[in-house]
Amino acid sequence: MRSPPVRRLSGALHHCVAYLNQDHGIQAGTGVESTDPWANFSFLFSAMRKGFSVAVECRTGYHFHRWVRPVGLAESMDKLVVLLLGLVFTTSAFSVVIEQYGPFDVYFYDEDEIYGSITNTQAWTVEQKADVAAAVNAWDSVITNTPGRQIKMHVFWNDFSGNILGGSSSTVLYDGGQRWQSGEFVWKEEDDPANYGIDIDADTLIRYDVDAAGQAWNFGSDSPTAAQIDFRSVITHEIGHSLGFSSSYNVNTDLFGFVGYDLSSEAMYEGITAWDMNLIDSVGNVPGVATNGIPGNFDELDNPVYFYGANATNLYGGLVPIYAPASWQPGSSLSHLDETELGSALMSPYIGNGDVVRAPTDLEVAMMADMDWKVIPEPATIVILVGFGAAVYAIRRFFAV
Repeated sequence: MRSPPVRRLSGALHHCVAYLNQDHGIQAGTGVESTDPWANFSFLFSAMRKGFSVAVECRTGYHFHRWVRPVGLAESMDKLVVLLLGLVFTTSAFSVVIEQYGPFDVYFYDEDEIYGSITNTQAWTVEQKADVAAAVNAWDSVITNTPGRQIKMHVFWNDFSGNILGGSSSTVLYDGGQRWQSGEFVWKEEDDPANYGIDIDADTLIRYDVDAAGQAWNFGSDSPTAAQIDFRSVITHEIGHSLGFSSSYNVNTDLFGFVGYDLSSEAMYEGITAWDMNLIDSVGNVPGVATNGIPGNFDELDNPVYFYGANATNLYGGLVPIYAPASWQPGSSLSHLDETELGSALMSPYIGNGDVVRAPTDLEVAMMADMDWKVIPEPATIVILVGFGAAVYAIRRFFAV
């Protein structure tokens, strides 16, 4: 019998906030702790905080700013599960529409409907729902794993101030060696956290600004104009982070696998991600749980570091460059493909007005295989495409880094 791999549900909500910069399309915002744009996740945080440390990652413009909120381990898992079930009760009073798109159950909220402390500010149109379905299908069409249950993704419209386009957050699962986003665990491991006494109401939450930060959203299958932000591209990218394109590195401690502090102010480390397990710096150091690298200090400012999975390197023709600029970009560093070399990829750190990247590239599919996903095409087929793939990935974006 398989022993339970999940011993604890982390209280981490991994936020992904997209900012619009007028000069360079969408790129990193300031992301300082005092301007946390996700304070109104407090209801969900309050449930998470009852039993677990909270490590928050806030992605901005496909970059994510990261800060840690120390929380004591004061309550039991049973209490956490009760509170999470309470969230279901909170939402049950509303006529939430749940649409099944492949392995996802997507929860669409009507105007003024509430989930916890989140109030949806406008209804979802048929066209917008179709964009979400298309984004899910972009991943479903290249993954053959059978999920242990439907992945629960809740989506909202909000009216953010400033240049915030929106963002996503995911619940995290971890054991003593590996960490997963909960949707990643359900789909890739073909398992259900409930089998281990863990009930999750929302694997992923996605929120978007009603007016695209003063610009305009492009909805539907047509390409955006030079003045529009492509909605399908943004959602597809955010789902990618929820499926494992994410590092466990914490710049504040210079260690991998960090999730927070216990009541004795002792740091806790619960496992690195499958993405981390494929990273290497230019001198051969790799991530390790509760370390700053093995055998030596992993250089997070290597500009770039590399992804060394066999399928990806066979396709790319060498180590795949990963975004790790010489000046640390809080949260965006180490969790995206390098913008300079691979700026046309879905999981690169930038997207701009008029840009369209609605599906993972062949290279990103190969990287998924290296992270133990079952993918289409099979790795042997991907390798045949190496000549074509390398040429495509060399194309730079139209704006400066």
